[in-house]
Amino acid sequence: MAGLASEFLTRQINANLRDGVKADFEDFPYVGTLAAHTSVMAASMQKQLGQYLRKRRGELTLPAFARKIGVSSSSLHRMEMGEQNVTLTTLERLLKRLKCNAADVFNNPNT
Repeated sequence: MAGLASEFLTRQINANLRDGVKADFEDFPYVGTLAAHTSVMAASMQKQLGQYLRKRRGELTLPAFARKIGVSSSSLHRMEMGEQNVTLTTLERLLKRLKCNAADVFNNPNT
């Protein structure tokens, strides 16, 4: 059934394009908004993680703290700058090594 619906929509879109009918974005108000929201949220979370790591590093040098949490110095630097994408596996490893949980990193507005 889903295949038929998809095929119908594809034919309808192609027919509209062939006839010169253009979709008005007011007809589709949410097109593209999820992707924009997701990227903003990801950037915010990267920044929060970076601030948290910098705070936890304290007076330790970047290489010493990187060894402690099990990442390279360059990765730690990019994380602190909010420029490094972190996988869930890496995040889980960081949380275990720092003996904290995700709420400590992402729910605190003061980090």
